[in-house]
Amino acid sequence: MKTVAHVHLLAAWQHNDIDKLKQIISTRVHTIFTKADGSTIEMDYDMLIAEINNAIQVAVENGWEWQFDVIHKTERGSENIIVIKISISSGDFESSEKAGLCVLTFDEDGEARRLIRAYIEEGVTNN
Repeated sequence: MKTVAHVHLLAAWQHNDIDKLKQIISTRVHTIFTKADGSTIEMDYDMLIAEINNAIQVAVENGWEWQFDVIHKTERGSENIIVIKISISSGDFESSEKAGLCVLTFDEDGEARRLIRAYIEEGVTNN
């Protein structure tokens, strides 16, 4: 792996640091978000940041902790592609029944490696 950009993204998310996330996500990011009901939404930078910020606010209000399971890492040319499962925990080792499955692509963007594409499947079984 050329970089650990995904580690920085997950650390920022773990610490509910939306300002750091804004730096790690490219303003040209392209996101496909599939809801639990199967409907899809294409998101740009502003929409993705708003969605993540909403999720962070709900987690903070409920005292939840983020859990990230890196399932697979690979490369294609200069890109890093990471498959991650994201779920929440009440802090008592009790994980949510549902999770999000994400395929995240990072590449050079300006002077840093940033998230340039995201495919997110919401409401998958967390097992």
